[in-house]
Amino acid sequence: MLFEAAPVPNPALPVLLTNRQLGAEMQDVLRRRFADRRPDYAVDVVYLKDGTLWPTWLSVPVPADHVDTLTARFRLFSCPADMVMPLARRLGLFDSGIGGQPTAIWLFYHLLTVSFTRGPLGSPITARRLVLDFLPAEEEDILPLGGGFGYRSRSKKDFYATFLPGNYDAAAEGPADAGSTAAAMMAAFVKAQLRRLLVMVEKRGDWDYGKPLYENIGEIELRQAGKVLATFDLTSMLVKAYDSAVRSHQNNGLDPWWPWVEARRLELFGR
Repeated sequence: MLFEAAPVPNPALPVLLTNRQLGAEMQDVLRRRFADRRPDYAVDVVYLKDGTLWPTWLSVPVPADHVDTLTARFRLFSCPADMVMPLARRLGLFDSGIGGQPTAIWLFYHLLTVSFTRGPLGSPITARRLVLDFLPAEEEDILPLGGGFGYRSRSKKDFYATFLPGNYDAAAEGPADAGSTAAAMMAAFVKAQLRRLLVMVEKRGDWDYGKPLYENIGEIELRQAGKVLATFDLTSMLVKAYDSAVRSHQNNGLDPWWPWVEARRLELFGR
């Protein structure tokens, strides 16, 4: 995953520096617009079929520690033939995975956590709602997706189904065109992995992966081309996961994190 350093600390700085009057007027408009509500942020994520992610912040109207909705739109493309990424190969982005999991899990997880721990301006942010919207690919040769993305089946009956996650019903959900199929694959994959991430309690240390999400996000909404597929209410999921950990005697160091994160979520999200 590659991150391009922002040339200026504030995306609106070039406009603000044009002249004093325009700068003062723009600052006044921004202050009045967001005086009584949190801003919305948006990030564009290009997924190249070789397994790399290219995020670009699109909308950061004002610097903020807390935002209302952070929308991430995922667009899928083939990898340009002349694009050589030896670093990605050394890191194993084209292998079957790290620690027994498909590589794509770690790519998405890193993007997810760094978006909140660093934010668009280098400081942490929180969001009442995180929207992940997977858009259909416009290129016909987008399948199969690389980067250890899919769980392959030995069956050759359905070409698309051989690259779908195990919980994806190609007959019921799979669109006919490859571009929409690829988007559906990504949405189903992320949905399954997010659910698993948010309820992991079996082993000591598993909670360390889910904690950044519970600490910084109110709810997560998954979409495909704007259509809502699933909503994760992190407040109720946290309670269920914690209760499950207690019942199975797998506390895994949740205390004193549990009362702290409850108070934090109440302050940030009202629940």
